[in-house]
Amino acid sequence: MANVQYYDREGQINLTQTIEAVKERLSLGDVTTVIVFTGNGTGALQAAEQLVNTHVLAVTFSWVRRGDSVGGIQDESVRQALAEKGIRIIEGNLPFDEIIIPDARDPKITAIEYTLDLFGGGMSLCVQAVIMATEQGLLEPSKDVIAMSGDTAIVATPARKSTMFSPYDGMEIREIICKPRHLTLVRKPKYEA
Repeated sequence: MANVQYYDREGQINLTQTIEAVKERLSLGDVTTVIVFTGNGTGALQAAEQLVNTHVLAVTFSWVRRGDSVGGIQDESVRQALAEKGIRIIEGNLPFDEIIIPDARDPKITAIEYTLDLFGGGMSLCVQAVIMATEQGLLEPSKDVIAMSGDTAIVATPARKSTMFSPYDGMEIREIICKPRHLTLVRKPKYEA
């Protein structure tokens, strides 16, 4: 196994390097599925174009509007291009999204998300993408997969949200392929000073 690749900062700017790191890890031949967390679908499309002979799944937000931002793959040409490449799009609420109750948060979910954010925002997205694909019945719980975002990639054993911490069939993050060293998005105030 190769060493972990580190980036100077978080974000989509690392996508090309992340795909290359995933490609290198795939060359070992023991993992054949890559789950790409993508905001607008272009990251999954780019990964599919470069990761030939690999089963690629795209995981994204539901089509929602929150204030001025819109989540999910909106562009029909991107959806069509993904379909032409045989890439299944998994859309939905993220497993760690809160149920909106004014002035109330679930401390368990918050703790999980904050803990994963210690590795960078992409780690939480990778874990949630694996959970979403598993809950759709697209992953075998005993078969390792690679999950990636724009700046993070891991090898993980899939699990559902309800069994994520099970000592018998819970999720395992077996390897970190790449991640940002400096958390310039989740710890943005620290890096703006």
